[in-house]
Parts: sequence; structure tokens; C-alpha cells
Amino acid sequence: MNCSETKELLSAFLDGELSHELREGVRRHAQECASCGEELALFSAIAVLAKQLPHPVAPPDIWPRLSQELEAATPRSRTAWLMRDARRTYSIVGLLAAAVLLLTGIMLWSNRRMHSEHSGEAGRFAQFARSFPDDPESAQQLLLASYESRAVGKEELSNSAYYTATAASQPPDGYAFQQAYAMKMACCECSQVVLRRQSGGHVAIFEHGAVEHPDWMSGLRCTNMQCGTTRCEVAQTGEYLAVSCHVADRHFTIVGANSKSEVEALVAWLQAAGSSARGDKSREVS
Repeated sequence: MNCSETKELLSAFLDGELSHELREGVRRHAQECASCGEELALFSAIAVLAKQLPHPVAPPDIWPRLSQELEAATPRSRTAWLMRDARRTYSIVGLLAAAVLLLTGIMLWSNRRMHSEHSGEAGRFAQFARSFPDDPESAQQLLLASYESRAVGKEELSNSAYYTATAASQPPDGYAFQQAYAMKMACCECSQVVLRRQSGGHVAIFEHGAVEHPDWMSGLRCTNMQCGTTRCEVAQTGEYLAVSCHVADRHFTIVGANSKSEVEALVAWLQAAGSSARGDKSREVS
């Protein structure tokens, strides 16, 4: 999918009117193309702002008052009519110009705010990714202090709006579940699961909806890596790796992997956990 096709579908994408295949095409292109990604983020921000605008209610006597004013304004001569018509035209043009300026201001303000929030999120994540493998407790406390968050049990997280395949499934061989967290960030809501390796050390796994995830990895230098059928973005953080990938309709960020083989194993586990979760939900529906 190219830029022209993607931009024509952005509105339908945000309104949830596209098929799964088209949604995936738009999402992948917006993720890989900086220009389309910024336009999608801007469209989304404007939609959020528009929903927050008040809905004025017209007073009940508006039509009788307008009727009286129109009768009182009936032109006595063609010259007076033309003058009033010209004033009305200039008034309408002025109102349109003011509306355009207001919309432009909202868009510019929204773009600056989103850029600021994006930079802050990416910077915090980069700091967390670099410090978590060596000092997971301190890194975790700093992260939790930055957002509205709380520790939750696996069962609570699995049955909440933060539902995750990772929290609901059995940890992969060689790992033990340590703690899960529910987080509310400036950009979205997500969950985090911390696993403890039997061989020592910890791995943190964040999960978002595929559309909602923040571009955390922009604060790190990334390369692409193929894990089976899943394309991953991988960044070196000291002796460890931070990874970003899509699995089905979810987005995962892995922090603290000690090798590419561990990345491949964790991604394979996420794929299996996601397939199992979707299968369980299908059986519940049927």
C-alpha cells in the first residue's frame, strides 16, 4: 500500500469502517512511513479534540426572534438591500476566515503537544530499556511513578479492559511469572508483565492494541529482525535487547532479552499465546 492509498483510507481507518486486510495494510504503512504515521496521529488527535467540544443548544425562542428581526430588516430601497447584502457577505467571509484560523490553531497546537508527549514517552522508555536489565527494581519504580499505574494479579488483568495474552497464558519454559501491572499513559492504556528467568535476570513485556501503541523505539537505534513470520524492530541496550513487534492484532514491546535467540523464543511464545487466547474466545462465542 502506497502513501496515496493510505491517506484516502485514514478517515475510514479511524472510524473502524475497513476490513481486517485493509486495516492491517494502513497500520503497517503508517508504521513504516513517517509522513503517513504523523498524518494518522494528527487525524486521531483532531477527532479526540472534536469529541471534547461542547454542543450548544439553541434557545427555544430562536425562530420567532429571527422572524421578527428579518421583518424589521426588510429593505426599503434597492441600495439599502445591496448595502446590507454586502455587509452580510463580508460577515460570512469573516466568520469563515475565523473558523479556518481556529482550526489551523487547533491542528498546530495538537501537533506540538503530540510531538512533546511523543518525545517524552520515547525518552522515558529508552531510559527504562537501558536500566531495567541491570537494576529492574529501580527502573520499574521510576516507570510506575511516571504514569497512573498499579500492580494487578494475572486473573484480574486477564478479565479487565487491559486483557493480555501474556498475562492469561502460562509463561514459556525457563521463566516464571513475577508481576503484572496496568498502566494509563498519555497516549493509551497498556499492560506490563514481568517474567523472571530461571537462569537469572528479568524480562518485561508491554502490550497495547495495534493502533494505540506509542512509538517508544524512536528513542533507540533500531534494526529489523525477522522472527519466523513476524518482523521485529530490535535495539541494543548495553548487553541486552529491546524489541518491538506486532502479533495478530496486538503490539508487544520486550525489554531485557539477552540474545536474538531469546527474542525468537519469546516472539514464538507470544504467537502461541495469542492463538490460544483467540481460540478460547471463539469457543466462548460459539
